[in-house]
Amino acid sequence: MDQIVIDSRHPEESARFWGALTGSPWGTRPDGWAWVEATPRLSFQPVPEPKTGKSPVHLDLRTTDPDRAADQAVGLGATVLNSFHDDQGYVIVIADPEGLEFCLTCPAGLADD
Repeated sequence: MDQIVIDSRHPEESARFWGALTGSPWGTRPDGWAWVEATPRLSFQPVPEPKTGKSPVHLDLRTTDPDRAADQAVGLGATVLNSFHDDQGYVIVIADPEGLEFCLTCPAGLADD
């Protein structure tokens, strides 16, 4: 896999958010695209229309401290949508500033105490 390409009305803002959240470098291109050098690379292509409906694909970010990561995401402009525990662990569902849904996941037994 080379990269994940995500539609964005504001590619630079999206790259800034995801770069800060993942601690990864980001940049822009003259044609309006922006990117985050995460693994895999995230590229944001400019589109004129806002996101509508549920995202058919979402990113999962594994962390041992999902509450701290959620606070960081909210501080960057995200919104917490839901959270739950199940036999797999703890999940916090979040929407980035453009409404792209993603999950912070903490597998059972890996949480910081």
